[in-house]
Amino acid sequence: MSEAATTNHNWGIRAKSYHLRTRIPPFSWVYEAEKNALQNLLLPFKNFHFQRALDLGTGRGDSLPILLSLSQTISAIDLSDEMLRYAKETYQADQPERISFHHADAASIPFDDSYFDLVFSIGLAEYFQNPKILLNEIRRVSKPQAVVILTLSPENFGNRLRKLWGTPIYFHSHVNFSEFAMTLGFNILDSSKLYSQHIFALQLEKK
Repeated sequence: MSEAATTNHNWGIRAKSYHLRTRIPPFSWVYEAEKNALQNLLLPFKNFHFQRALDLGTGRGDSLPILLSLSQTISAIDLSDEMLRYAKETYQADQPERISFHHADAASIPFDDSYFDLVFSIGLAEYFQNPKILLNEIRRVSKPQAVVILTLSPENFGNRLRKLWGTPIYFHSHVNFSEFAMTLGFNILDSSKLYSQHIFALQLEKK
């Protein structure tokens, strides 16, 4: 079984339990803290009129309600067919003309260069041993001055427990990631450090 097929199979098994896990304490408390921090980071953009948003690793579509409030259209991609199925059942019926779903790898995003003006990558970078691959691909599909919201998982006891799920988790330094993002032409507008996640608000410089 290929790496992509294995990932699809693993997340397919976890899709149902993942939904429940975000609603049971203490996991629900962590989820709410992350959601509140994300909404605070997005406050400066509430009056922006984004045209094309990309939700990388959409999972069950937890970020889609926020993206619907910010962008005219959304392209949601994930490697898990089962996760995409749940997301479609929950969100596409009400907004069929605004949300499209794509089975794809975030390391090879199936869109043209300079296509999106808003990109979400929530809970995805920790599955990349080398996050530079992800950030380079985000940069490729982002328009100049696009806004990118991205999270990293810091190394701590709680995040190390996530490895018990069986999927490799990689921890990345806040400082190292910040420095690399800037070398690619991203300005760091803001960031929030939580126990579970570090959340960045980035903006790609003008060309």
